Amino acid sequence: MEATEKGYAVQCPPRNGAKSVADAMAAYGAVHHRTISSMTRLAMDVARNSDYGIGYLMASNSFICGARTKLVQHAIDMGYDYLFFIDADVDFPVNALRKLMHTAEKHNERAVAGLYCMRNHPHFPLIYMEEDNAPGHCFPVLVHPEQHGKLIRCDATGFGCTLLRLDMFKDISREWFSLEGGGTEDIYFFCKAKHEIGLSVVVDTAINCGHVGQEILVVPNRACRADSEEPGVRYLFSDEYCREHFEVEDNQCSEGVIQTA
Repeated sequence: MEATEKGYAVQCPPRNGAKSVADAMAAYGAVHHRTISSMTRLAMDVARNSDYGIGYLMASNSFICGARTKLVQHAIDMGYDYLFFIDADVDFPVNALRKLMHTAEKHNERAVAGLYCMRNHPHFPLIYMEEDNAPGHCFPVLVHPEQHGKLIRCDATGFGCTLLRLDMFKDISREWFSLEGGGTEDIYFFCKAKHEIGLSVVVDTAINCGHVGQEILVVPNRACRADSEEPGVRYLFSDEYCREHFEVEDNQCSEGVIQTA
């Protein structure tokens, strides 16, 4: 492990001309052991099953916007092609990064993410569209069961499991991250990048993540219903769930702003 003024880095070089990715975390104090375990398994999966290079970067005990800025700049300075943001309380599949890298390379996408939901009720998926008449203000988009496993294009998402192509940052003016307007730094970044470089985000709904210490929230396929008795899993969003929590009619969840990549 290499200690630097900007964080810590562990490097596994790419092979056969493949791209490299920095696995980055802005942490506040202790990181949950499940997240550390997931990060280790994720790196092993990338090293064993792909030619991608991977390294770890961490910025801790820092203001969130400053920490993210340091991580981006450090990854650029070290010559990485991608930055994979994860949160210290998010649990994700072992193959999440490899699948996101594959999607980014295959479809030439600059931002791709896994699917996870808000920790608190009503557990909206972190898939957002920007208000047409209110720049920087976003609303969450419901995921209908029929869209499970698909790629969904949106304006913004969280940074809990998100891959960013680093070459786009040279075309985005500083400051990249801000809490301006009372929002979050991730929504700020995506809305800013949308207006400056036309960025959109592709969310892979087959990559289902959860918050550590919380039962996993999974978007169902057609066969799954909200009343599933499978231990530890609640399914989002069947028509029953939508009617109960969002006062919408059958199938209304799938209408409107969803775009499939």
